[in-house]
Amino acid sequence: MKSWPLKWRVSFLVCLFLIFTIITVFTVAYIELRESLLRNIDPMLRAMAKGIITELDEPDSNETHQTEFRSITGYTDQRYSNLYRIWLDESDKDLYADYLSADSNDKLLANLSPNNRPEVGEFAFFNLDHKTYRYRAIWVRHISEGGVVNVAVAGSSHYVYHEMEEFLQLLLILGQAWW
Repeated sequence: MKSWPLKWRVSFLVCLFLIFTIITVFTVAYIELRESLLRNIDPMLRAMAKGIITELDEPDSNETHQTEFRSITGYTDQRYSNLYRIWLDESDKDLYADYLSADSNDKLLANLSPNNRPEVGEFAFFNLDHKTYRYRAIWVRHISEGGVVNVAVAGSSHYVYHEMEEFLQLLLILGQAWW
């Protein structure tokens, strides 16, 4: 078998290098945009969790607390609403909670792993996947009069993943146009 001429071999190596470079740039751009968009949700969740903790320390009625928690988190009965759950350590019973529905399968914040729980006063951020929804969540533990209170707040990350899908489509179109 006859070997390729030198200019073909060099051209082939340059093409491989360009393809590798483009794939690397597209991958890094995709990952960085995703992380950037998800990080923008975290300060909002932290503010909501701090607001709930502040409200918990107020001597109000349960109805007033529930109204305030809904106001702080912007909870609605609609899709992609922010969710929250408040419970005491060593208890499965919720003090306050709002879920997607009464269906136990929709209770994303009810099935948090105790292995991932943060130290008291610390914040832990994580992602939750539902059948059709994606959420970014925060979990914080706070010492109050009744013991250690757990506060979990989840905000919809549907918008982030929608934007990421559009960005991926754009990258694929650019890649096809270049090819």
